Amino acid sequence: MSITTKTLCITLVMLLAGIFFLSGCAGFLTAQRYIHRIAPEDLKGRLDNGEAILIVDVRSVNAFKTQHIAGAISVPLKEVESRLDEFPLEQEIVFYCT
Repeated sequence: MSITTKTLCITLVMLLAGIFFLSGCAGFLTAQRYIHRIAPEDLKGRLDNGEAILIVDVRSVNAFKTQHIAGAISVPLKEVESRLDEFPLEQEIVFYCT
């Protein structure tokens, strides 16, 4: 698996903070949940070390079918809000787009 800055853009802070706050899910963030950015190289290193991280590709389904990080699941950005209950609270989650 090759992850480069050209093919991977982690956009957690602005993307998720906006989604959660605008959707009325601010309590989700204050309940021991933290949002931070992670560099592609750091994510690759953690995955290579076997860390259990749920990777969510928020691009379109077609973009996901063309190329994605191995093991990632596809949840297009427009569906994230309606599918929040599908994400495990006990696991670290990385949302990404390119």
